[in-house]
Amino acid sequence: MKYTGLILISFCVNALFSQAPRFVVNPNPVVVSFSADFGYHKARGFLKNKMDSSIYILWTREILELPQGWGTYVADSNIEYAEFIDKCPEKYSNKVKAFDSISLEVNVSDNGINGQAHIVLWVFEKEDTTKKIKVDYFFNKVVSNGEVRNIEIKMYPNPAYNSFTIDKVARVYGQMST
Repeated sequence: MKYTGLILISFCVNALFSQAPRFVVNPNPVVVSFSADFGYHKARGFLKNKMDSSIYILWTREILELPQGWGTYVADSNIEYAEFIDKCPEKYSNKVKAFDSISLEVNVSDNGINGQAHIVLWVFEKEDTTKKIKVDYFFNKVVSNGEVRNIEIKMYPNPAYNSFTIDKVARVYGQMST
């Protein structure tokens, strides 16, 4: 019976650690603002390997919003890809050494046209394509209240007898707003 409990505890600890993300991308989302100037505008996120061994990373690009006349391409640690490339070829997977980082860039060219864009990179390991991280790249977009990620409520004094105060703090993509 003693060994059954030990096996059960070992299984639970294994399950807990196997669910921890092996890599993260920061910032996420990546937000860039600019004025239309016929130039290329770079939005850069950094993927960090949280493991003590190398991992191989792939990505897929999804264009959610892009004004007509604009162009976009992705640049990772290996190469700047052509505008028509929507996913990282397996043979060019990005090797990320233990506890190291690489950059993942999305670039847009505005061709002198005002507008806004929203592009997503789905990032995943070559060995496990089922666990994807969504990385949002916003160009000239204002994050709305509908995109609030976390709400923190503060109530004081504690304990309260006759009255209390509630403050709400919303975290919008890592920035504070009240």
